[in-house]
Amino acid sequence: SVEVFTEVRPFAEAVVASALPVPGGGWNYGYWLRATRQQLPKDAKAWAYIAAGAYGAAYDQRTYPQPAQMAAFATDGVFVEAFANLVRALKQRGEEGAKLIGAAGRMAESVYYGENLDLMQLVRAVKTLSKDEELLGLAFEVSRCYSEAVVGISMAPVRGENLSGMTVWCPISGDREGVTPYYRNLEFDRLTGWMDLLQTGAKPPEPQRMSYGMYGFWGLELVEEAAVESFTVSMDPGEKTFSLAIPEECVELVGDLVEGRYRFHGGAGSIHFPSYVVVRELYRQLTVLRDCDEDFSALEGAAQSGWVLGTEACAKLVKDFEKYEKRYESGDRDELMLYTQMKRALQKVSKDGLMVFG
Repeated sequence: SVEVFTEVRPFAEAVVASALPVPGGGWNYGYWLRATRQQLPKDAKAWAYIAAGAYGAAYDQRTYPQPAQMAAFATDGVFVEAFANLVRALKQRGEEGAKLIGAAGRMAESVYYGENLDLMQLVRAVKTLSKDEELLGLAFEVSRCYSEAVVGISMAPVRGENLSGMTVWCPISGDREGVTPYYRNLEFDRLTGWMDLLQTGAKPPEPQRMSYGMYGFWGLELVEEAAVESFTVSMDPGEKTFSLAIPEECVELVGDLVEGRYRFHGGAGSIHFPSYVVVRELYRQLTVLRDCDEDFSALEGAAQSGWVLGTEACAKLVKDFEKYEKRYESGDRDELMLYTQMKRALQKVSKDGLMVFG
């Protein structure tokens, strides 16, 4: 993405990356290293060019079944600054400029998560939609500077022939991945003011709906074993029952639990979040922090609705969580609060209960 490119360009002469998910086992370094030995690149740009070509050979889009593309860019160009000039001019036009970007965004191809749009398709759409001479000139300048920065790009995938190799975050359908809170910390936004443009003329945000949660139950009694399609809780508070569905991926995480209707005598509790991204990020952090013995894989699918953890899995997570308490105590306050909430919730159900995510 252009955001990542902008962050790393002060530290490199060239950047090689894929705007698409990398298929298979990742980069085929064998291709790249063999090509390096054969061609002996004279500088970073030449090496970056070889990297893009080797990736294209490994995932040849004429025969490889999954879409793949790699691009290499020189960092000494000024296309980010040219894009900043275009953004500045659009912001000067107020709501009209924001509407133009929205319309252009709907014409550009969505590359990942439905929020990252192909950067140059977005710029070309501005040229197509606008009759403003200044905007047209600035958009053409972005295209020119971008072309100069491209060192090499592998073959585009089928039905993606117009991909330019770089994306920009542009949530025309809403910020479904929870990017907004940290986007303003990015160097790209500081240079361009992109977020200000996206929010120009936007309606005040509605109160955030907590759409994702962790649900714990303890003191369990199996009322009836039966096949269950999805997890549900009885709306009658006097009943204290729920129906448990166990996804195939969770069979090894639930111990002796079976699908069916349960009554909980001990109690129940829940923690709610704006989206699953919060728990996904916690899992990612723990995976990075862990030394070697700890295993947080029980949380790997927690972003999936209906993910279930039984007593033993929860107890194991509690022990592993406790090893990182001091690291979280000295870190971000919000991350510490989430970590503490998660640990307490797991403790509640770690003797005779279960945890359901979704």
